[in-house]
Amino acid sequence: MKNIPIRANHATWKDPLIYNVLASLDEGQSWNLVQLSTKETSLLMPGKLFPAGSKILLRVIATDGVYSAEAVSGPVVIEDSKY
Repeated sequence: MKNIPIRANHATWKDPLIYNVLASLDEGQSWNLVQLSTKETSLLMPGKLFPAGSKILLRVIATDGVYSAEAVSGPVVIEDSKY
C-alpha cells in the first residue's frame, strides 16, 4: 500500500497551530485517531492502515489553543498495491 500524503495550509494564520488527524471508514459516523497533537503541516499516513478498496474520509482539526477549525476530505479510495 502506498502512503497517503496529508498537507495543511495555514499561511495566513499567525499563531502556532496544533493538528489532530482522524480517519473514518463509515462515511463519518465514527472517527479513529491517526495523529494526535502534531505541529507538522504534513503527514505521510501508511495506506496499509486501511483495507484495500476501502473509502476513507480524513478530518484535520487545527487549534491555536483558543480557536479551532476543521476540514473533512472527500472520500479517499485505498487501492490494492504490492508496493
